[in-house]
Amino acid sequence: MEELRDKLLDWAKQFETPDFIKDDPIFFPHKYNDKKDIEISAFLTSWIAFGNRKLIMQQAEILDNLMGNSPYAFIMNKVWEQYKENTNTFYRMFTYHDFFCICQRLYNIYQEWDDLEVFYEGYNNVIREIQTDFGGVKGIPKLERDSPCKRICLFLRWVVRKSPVDLGIWNIIHPTELYIHKLKYVCISLSYVC
Repeated sequence: MEELRDKLLDWAKQFETPDFIKDDPIFFPHKYNDKKDIEISAFLTSWIAFGNRKLIMQQAEILDNLMGNSPYAFIMNKVWEQYKENTNTFYRMFTYHDFFCICQRLYNIYQEWDDLEVFYEGYNNVIREIQTDFGGVKGIPKLERDSPCKRICLFLRWVVRKSPVDLGIWNIIHPTELYIHKLKYVCISLSYVC
């Protein structure tokens, strides 16, 4: 057990530094100061965070450029509506229409709520609620499947944990609730441990 602890501490020293951010998808939500911009950037960036890390970074930059200076304004001004029924590839198996669908769900939430944290406040299992609220959107695991929901958990790690790398902008989930388990919040990222 002590050997595992030492290994985790070594990894933390290596990856839990501000230098890590520039080469990781978390770089993109770190570009913003407004909570809504951070949430949207983190949510959409984590949605595409699968596959080769270099490709993820390239697509995350494309995504970030599409949203301009404010992901929140991009959502609320319905700039994403131009992608409805667009079957061109957005990233890997996602089309621009899939991007339209996830943006539409975000718009519906932000139209009525101050931010995502307020929207999910009071729920015992935010992962399940995200699966419900974004059900049917390609890339969001279906409730009836036994998925570890890695990308949803990545998003939660980014917004919950306060660290040199993670954003720590949410308080509705305590960081100690982030642990490796199928039905709870998983504390993982693309290449570093919690």
